[in-house]
Amino acid sequence: MPRQSLTFELARFAWGAPDRLELSGRFLGLRDGPPDGPELVISGADGAHHLPVVPGSLSGPMEDGCWWDAVFAWQEPPVAFEAAQLAFGSDLVVDLPGPNARRSRSRRRTLRVSRAAAEPANRDARDEPPPAPEAVQRLRAQAELLATQEALHDARETLQRTQEELARVRDDLVSERDQRAADAERFQHALAELRVTAEEALSAEQDATRTARGELREALEMIDGKNAAMSELEAAEAASRSAREELQDRIAELEHAGAEADRLRGDLETARAETESAAAERDRARNALEEAREDAQRLLERLSSARDTAGDAA
Repeated sequence: MPRQSLTFELARFAWGAPDRLELSGRFLGLRDGPPDGPELVISGADGAHHLPVVPGSLSGPMEDGCWWDAVFAWQEPPVAFEAAQLAFGSDLVVDLPGPNARRSRSRRRTLRVSRAAAEPANRDARDEPPPAPEAVQRLRAQAELLATQEALHDARETLQRTQEELARVRDDLVSERDQRAADAERFQHALAELRVTAEEALSAEQDATRTARGELREALEMIDGKNAAMSELEAAEAASRSAREELQDRIAELEHAGAEADRLRGDLETARAETESAAAERDRARNALEEAREDAQRLLERLSSARDTAGDAA
């Protein structure tokens, strides 16, 4: 069975701070864990620099297939570099790509692992004096640029989300405005219909009022006529009573005048006939009065009904 080749799967290699680099990954095909701990070997124009692991930052065992994280710190002012290696003493060496500016996990990459010792381009560079201030400023500017680029990227994402939210709010406002305009149009239409209905009801009520007033005037005129007829009837009754009283007086005189009884008998019969005629006339007048009262009562009932109908329409 062929032996699996040793590789290193890199998950993240990025700047964690201006003086720190963060690395995450795992070995594949590792039979035995390396005896030495990891360190970063940075090579640049001014030589090589060895970055040790920050105490307590190493997580996970150095075993086959196990993920682990580590943070490496500069022991001197950071400088720009061209190459980086992950070294475990003189046993394992992994050539790393350039670090990312963002701290998020990048796309995984499978890197080749060599078992040659990591020899810096110039081992005595550690004994050289610190780099020139220009190099330190250049590295700091590079770190600040990376941080600025990360902040700019975040600001762009925030701006895009804000613009999307603004567009959504604008669409909601347009929809709300259109809905309110439609509601206002429907309200105006309903108000116009209500105005027309009210005007028609008012006109009908005015017509009914005019009709009721006309009927009332007719009823009052009829009542006045009936009252005049009743007055005439009462006068006729008074005249009839007076005639009856006179007749009674004459009868009394006839009773006392026995000699003139025969002569007055004819007068008596005539008076009786006149009395009966007057009674008949009185009965006819009374009947006419009763009919007039009934007509007036029916007219009053019609007038009351017309007033109730006009009140309900209002």
